[in-house]
Parts: sequence; structure tokens; C-alpha cells
Amino acid sequence: MGSRHDALVNPAGRLPQAAPRVARVRAQDTITWLVALAAGLTLLKLLLYIAAAQPFGGAEQALCEWDCQWYRHTIQNGYDPEPRLVTEHDFTNWAFFPLFPLLARALKFVTGLSAFWAGTAVSVLCFIGFAAVSLRYRELTRGPVVRQTSWIVLLIVFPFSFYFLAVYSESTYLFVTALLLLAVRTDRPTGAGVATALLTATRPTGVLAIPYLAVERLWHARLAFRPGLDFATRMRILADSAFPLALAPLGIALYMAYLYWLTGDALAFSHIQLAWEREFVNPLKSFYWGVMKADWGALLDPHSPQSQIYGAMFVPIAGITCLWLLWRRLFLETWLLGATVLLALTTGVLSMPRFVLTNPVFLLALGDGVDRISSRTVRISLAAVAVLLQAYVLYLWFLESSALM
Repeated sequence: MGSRHDALVNPAGRLPQAAPRVARVRAQDTITWLVALAAGLTLLKLLLYIAAAQPFGGAEQALCEWDCQWYRHTIQNGYDPEPRLVTEHDFTNWAFFPLFPLLARALKFVTGLSAFWAGTAVSVLCFIGFAAVSLRYRELTRGPVVRQTSWIVLLIVFPFSFYFLAVYSESTYLFVTALLLLAVRTDRPTGAGVATALLTATRPTGVLAIPYLAVERLWHARLAFRPGLDFATRMRILADSAFPLALAPLGIALYMAYLYWLTGDALAFSHIQLAWEREFVNPLKSFYWGVMKADWGALLDPHSPQSQIYGAMFVPIAGITCLWLLWRRLFLETWLLGATVLLALTTGVLSMPRFVLTNPVFLLALGDGVDRISSRTVRISLAAVAVLLQAYVLYLWFLESSALM
């Protein structure tokens, strides 16, 4: 029998609810601390990159390679009204989708930073944002075995994580994809629609989120036809299904409308791919041609064209990762990685290593592997090796290695 004191302390049986509240507060405090850790380590890494770039001409020259130069041009000058003759090709920046350069251009206007540093700042902020959102998403999807501190360390030491601080759209894509994954996981359809719209304005492959959202929302819409529901409830269910789908294509639709106004061609972002000698091919043929090229020697010369077989080898890596995610019933993650690689294959294996290694879903799957390493010594050893590899990859970046384009 409970005492009178117990009744006064817990008159409505509320005391047991304190434990879950305390647990939630502690979990939130842990995430806040981890985000602060990610921010601090990211800024420290950027400073180390800047220092390492000095012998190679300084940060703006050494850190801005390949597509960075196109993004810097777009941030500074906007989109070209017509192609420019560059090395005997009619190149232009229409292929680079607008969300990242728009964010950087806005920051440049507000702060007075140069195009390079504004782009760098946006990449850093989006990377920290990805770290924050991914912590919550992993908490919901990875279960009690999740090692959140190891996840933050992985993001920092990952050998190819220099892309996330570069003037590239990689970090923006990471962040927006994480927002989409979290919105779907927490059943926030409007948030999923907004995230999809942003994703379609980030990269061409962002449109791949639309079919998944369409299937998911149509499956939800079937609930409106259950017997016994009143009219208002049916309309609310249908609205919850239709509104996110109306939002989803807005990013690419607005970009196409802008390109039509600027150039007279709404699909200019696709048509300009021919200047880079990219055209639609059967993805199976693309993979086969890459494997049969057998040009491993190209990796030894940073100034040679990108090795085709090196690019092709990341296709089965992505495939194995998708099977792992499918086995874990992470269907949206499986779709986002598998469909992205398949779509990229339709234009060849060029840049395939970057498409796979910097894909947020691939990183999440890599985190799953790290979570399952029980030995702290092994995790520390792997982190040390990753740091050394990152230093070497950064050196190759300074040399403009085609393997990293």
C-alpha cells in the first residue's frame, strides 16, 4: 500500500513519466554536444586544409579544382546566357543546379566574402547541418547499437570528406537528403515534399526522390477510401497525399523555367552535357566498357584521363551496399543510392567514385559497419589510417588528379 507521502508526490501517477523525460533531455544534450564536436573538428580541419594549401599557391588556388571553378564562376556571375568557348568546347554552367550557388551568392551579398569563401562557408554549414540531422536519423533507424561519437569521427576522418568542405554541392546534397530521410521516417509529408523540392534544385539526381514520394503518398491516399470515414477526414487524408507531391518538383521546375527565360531551352542543363561528351547509353554497356578498359595505369598519373575501370569498380560496391540496406528494410536509402548510381551510369562511369563515396546513404551504410566494430583499439587504428589516406587524397587534389574529378 502506498504511503500518504507517495500520493502527495505523485497524485496522478505522473512520477513514472519523469524517467522518459529525463532520458529525452539527456539524449538531446548528447546530440548537442556531438554537433558542437562536429563543428569544432570541421573548422579545425578547414584550417589544416588552408595551411596545407599554402605551398600549392594558397587556398583559393589549390582547394578550388575541377567543378569548384564552375561553381565559383556561377556564384560570382550567375548563369551564362550562352555557351563559352573553352578548350574547343562550348561549355557553360547550366549543368550545375542552382541551390548551392544561390545560397553562396546570398551569403556573398550579405557578408562581402569572395565567391570562393562564400561557397566554402555554405559547404561547411551544410556539412555541420548534415551531422546534426544524421545523428537524429541514425538514432531512429539504427537502434541501440548506434555509436554516435564514432559516427562524427567517421565523418571527419573519411578519406574523401574533403569534398564536403570544397566549393561543391556535395554538402548541400548531404544536408537536404538527410532532411528528406528524417521527414519520411518521422511521417512529416509536407517536410518531405519541401526537402524533395530542395533536392531537385541541388542536383539532377534529386528528381529520383519524386517517384518514391509519389508511391508513398499514393499508398497513404488509399486510406481515404476506407468505409465509415466522414467527408472532412477523407479530404484531409487526400490533401496530406497531394500537397507534398505538388511541392516535390518545384525546385527543378523553377530552374527549368529560369533556363527557358534565359536561353529559350528549359532542358539546357541536360543538353549541355554533350559538351562534356556525356550522352545517354545503356547502363550495362557503360559498366561493361569501363571494366574492359582495364586502364589501372591511369591512376599512377594524376594528369591522365580518369581511369575507366577505377570508376566502374564502384558500381558493385554500391550494389552490395544497396543489398545490405534492402536486407535492413531501409527502402528509401536503398532507392536513393541504387537509382542514383544507375542514372549516373547512363552517361558513363566518369566521376562514379565521387558519386558513390560522397553519397549520404553510402556514408550511413559505412557508419553501420563502424557501429559493429566492438574493439575500441580497432576503431582508433582505422581512424588513424583514414587520416593518412585523407592527407594523401588531399595531396592528389592539389595536383589536380583526374581520379578525383
